[in-house]
Amino acid sequence: MFLYPDYDEQFQRVWPQTGESIELRDVVSNDRILFFANRDIVEIWVMIPDDPQASQRLLSVMQGQRTLARTLVPHPDSGELVPREEALWLPVPRLEKFRWTSWLHTADDYKPQVAAAVVEVLRDGLGSDPGRLRYRAWNYQGPARGLLGISYLSTVEPDRPTQRGVPQRCSEWADFIDRLDWAVTTLPVGEMLVLSAPAKGRESCHVQFYQLPDSPARAHECIIWDQARLEIDELDARMTGLGWSWDPELLGGEDDPVWSRPPVHATCYPTVRDAAELTAATFREIAGVSTPSELVFDSMSEPAVTYLVDELGLNRKHT
Repeated sequence: MFLYPDYDEQFQRVWPQTGESIELRDVVSNDRILFFANRDIVEIWVMIPDDPQASQRLLSVMQGQRTLARTLVPHPDSGELVPREEALWLPVPRLEKFRWTSWLHTADDYKPQVAAAVVEVLRDGLGSDPGRLRYRAWNYQGPARGLLGISYLSTVEPDRPTQRGVPQRCSEWADFIDRLDWAVTTLPVGEMLVLSAPAKGRESCHVQFYQLPDSPARAHECIIWDQARLEIDELDARMTGLGWSWDPELLGGEDDPVWSRPPVHATCYPTVRDAAELTAATFREIAGVSTPSELVFDSMSEPAVTYLVDELGLNRKHT
């Protein structure tokens, strides 16, 4: 993937542009690898599993992967520039749970080495296999069709809900979590996705996601307007127990409290998957929603995200 960029007649790269992303997801373990085009390079991000044994196995594989293709240094005797052996995967400052590597679009000799290392990480480090993998592709404009190079992944199926045979209507919470994970990950830059349960009163609870400016992260908030069923202290205790946080001095105060959590990312912790699971739990346990088919969604723009009617399997809110 991204191994063979597309150039125009003036040899200017036309694909991939910055922001093009492909994520491989293991549907059993939920392990993920993200490929992100960033100017002249492609970054590859791997999240370290929480399980100690799984983490040790992955790190052991990564530590054994070395490269001579990245840096030239003067030989101590001759002064001639010679390759220096280095770790292929690098730690991420302030993010202990991640390792990353990259390749230049023009590094034709180096890219296959990195691609082979990724396969080894998937197979030996994460214990995955092609039958458990799904891919999702997106850019700053939203979800993308199968990008150049995807056709070579003949055994890897797409993760887009409508391309993997989901029911037309979403009625199961596990299906809702999978669909919302995909929808928020591929949300266009500048877009907002709002989920609510209008059948439960004056839209007593809604959860919203939006892209943070100049960042790959998505904000995740929950607003509860109708508190007739619960006192604010009890409500806050229940929301905190699920994983939300609330500062009564900020945003809507006690009249229109807004709960939030750290911004979520496609691959970096906390992940969009975590947010999707929290959203489902909030609607079930706080708003009393019995099935996701009771939910509706809204967005900032029309018709930019009309595709979400089919992908989420939910009705769009009528205003």
